[in-house]
Amino acid sequence: MIMGRACGALILLTVLLAGAGRMPYVGVDALSAATRPGQAVVGSVASDYTLLEQPQPRAVQLDDAGVDVLVRWSDDLSYGVGNVAPPGTTYLLLVPTVRPEATTSPQVLRSVIGLCAGLFEEPVIGIGIRGPAPDSYAQLVAELADVVELKLVALEESPLRTLPLPEGLVHTSYELAQALAQADAVILVPALWRDQAGAVHGALETLGAAATDQVLDDSLRVDLLGAVEPLYVFAEALRPHLGAETIPLNAILAGDDVCAVDAVGAQLLGATPAQVPGLLLAGEHLLGKVEWREIKLNGAPVPGVPQGAQPFEGPAGPRRPPRH
Repeated sequence: MIMGRACGALILLTVLLAGAGRMPYVGVDALSAATRPGQAVVGSVASDYTLLEQPQPRAVQLDDAGVDVLVRWSDDLSYGVGNVAPPGTTYLLLVPTVRPEATTSPQVLRSVIGLCAGLFEEPVIGIGIRGPAPDSYAQLVAELADVVELKLVALEESPLRTLPLPEGLVHTSYELAQALAQADAVILVPALWRDQAGAVHGALETLGAAATDQVLDDSLRVDLLGAVEPLYVFAEALRPHLGAETIPLNAILAGDDVCAVDAVGAQLLGATPAQVPGLLLAGEHLLGKVEWREIKLNGAPVPGVPQGAQPFEGPAGPRRPPRH
């Protein structure tokens, strides 16, 4: 049985590396042409998106291949993680959400790992977690051991590194887990959810949970975003919690702006960007885009978010200029 699962994982990751599920590029190259300078791009896709080769109802439980299609389309509809990675990237740290209310789907992690393994030359990929790792994550590492160098990283055991924050709101420096500071690229893979009080939890909170086990107020969240600028975000909303309910959305958002992805994610969950703790303050301090005039949504519509241009052709556009 173990041998069968390992073989299945090898076959699946081989398919992922080959690019199965890439979008059948149609239309015009609108991402570059219709994006204003400084505008953040968020790729949005759901299982019922009409441009998919085989759209499926949102209530359907997706298999690994179905989830992989969503992850790859979301990447193609944004700038593309491969287009914004620093030259010579060899070590990527994926940071998922791991909490009682929401845990990032191992299916989504598998797809992001497959995407990165195909984009970067023999990368080392870590899954950074503070606290006990879910059994499904340990199983994922074991299944993919023969095809990619993958490891679980216990962030609470990582030595601390002090980073200067000359423009911090509260801190003039920040002590971070060395595993976060040393990665060539930090990729957040949050599970979006909304609590019963209405607050929306996404990429910004997932970054904070990875950095410290302390409760962060809004100012501390903003300082953290100034200390660690994640390369990319793949936000999972397959079956998010909305208060006491779990609803089937089968959606993935992607982009290289943490604040923009969280702003769109809030709308996806029927809330507003103001309901994401620390998000508006981060926008005020120019650590990300939170206003709709600064965000272009590409792909599946999200209620309340102005739609971007028509589908574009080819991989995502040129590298976004530096945020600061």
